[in-house]
Amino acid sequence: MFPISSFINLFLFNRGSGQPSPTTVTPINVRIMATDGTLIEEIMPGSSPVTPNQETVSDGGICYNSVVKVNSRIMYNMSSDNRISSAVLELTVADVPQVNFVPLSFRNIFVAENATVPEFLISGNPGYILGAHLRAGTLMTDPSDPTRKAILEQIEGFLIPSGGRGCAVKNFHSVNFMQSVVSSGCYRSVTEQELMELCATGSKSYIFSAINVSTDSSLRIIDHVASTSDALLNSSSDWIEIKGVNFTENLAILSYDNIQRKCSNIVVGIKFEFVVARAGVEYNPQDIIVGAFATPILGSWKIHNNSDFTSSAKSNIPIRFEVQFSRYDPNSQETIHRKVKAPPILPHLDDSIFYPFRKPYPL
Repeated sequence: MFPISSFINLFLFNRGSGQPSPTTVTPINVRIMATDGTLIEEIMPGSSPVTPNQETVSDGGICYNSVVKVNSRIMYNMSSDNRISSAVLELTVADVPQVNFVPLSFRNIFVAENATVPEFLISGNPGYILGAHLRAGTLMTDPSDPTRKAILEQIEGFLIPSGGRGCAVKNFHSVNFMQSVVSSGCYRSVTEQELMELCATGSKSYIFSAINVSTDSSLRIIDHVASTSDALLNSSSDWIEIKGVNFTENLAILSYDNIQRKCSNIVVGIKFEFVVARAGVEYNPQDIIVGAFATPILGSWKIHNNSDFTSSAKSNIPIRFEVQFSRYDPNSQETIHRKVKAPPILPHLDDSIFYPFRKPYPL
């Protein structure tokens, strides 16, 4: 385990941009926290070493005040060559039995001075981590220069409606990496006349209006996801296009039954599939997204209002969304722990040769 003393009396060399060598040092203030978030002690390094009141000690069975979580926050000044203005280490300590396995958590964030820490942080890890937000956005092109492209990212990541509530409520669920969603969605209230019109013109825009955001009276479709967790917004090659988002509806198969008040073979939702593969060296493989697809879900919508048989009769119609994560190599999950067997140092020896250090070869 890590003792508290390992994080005390530390300083950062403050080089700043364009400086050939460090010109100043910035002390790293330390805040010792309990697991419930209570501040135990605050330590500010000075010109001489500081001894904390809390120390990590062991009685042979329990390690007291052992560091189990480290959160570091480094503030920098953008108007002063990006010099570091302050640094804080938050150490969460706990009493840990020495026979137990305890997870250790480390996080480091850089924040501009006088700026707030964003709610959703972008990981510095190239590959996605299980449960992380799936980064998503819209590819934007500069009207004056079509070669200039960038991603307008949705800060909350890839979202789908959830809870079976009205779509107007905008109750969204954040899609997390490698966590598939069997079924989710919302509902809209339509009249029979509106349903008949949808059955004639298609429901594509109706579906996407429930999952995408509108800006400047136009619908902005989320059509890209980040291939890696640290993808850059101004590098479109770091993002994967969601194939099938701009699908064309087959209006010829749509049919409306006036007796049952039902529209059949209409698009009632979208299924999103994200293909994951491993990349990088074998001892540190990274999970990245190599493919993204959107497939329309066909079904039927029906007016269930049995008290009003006019074209103004209203009924709720469900809009459905599914999310599936799959691996390009189904066995790649197991290969992360695969051990490489080294080749034998000595050549194969015949059994007629006596060599006392040779293990018998299998028959």
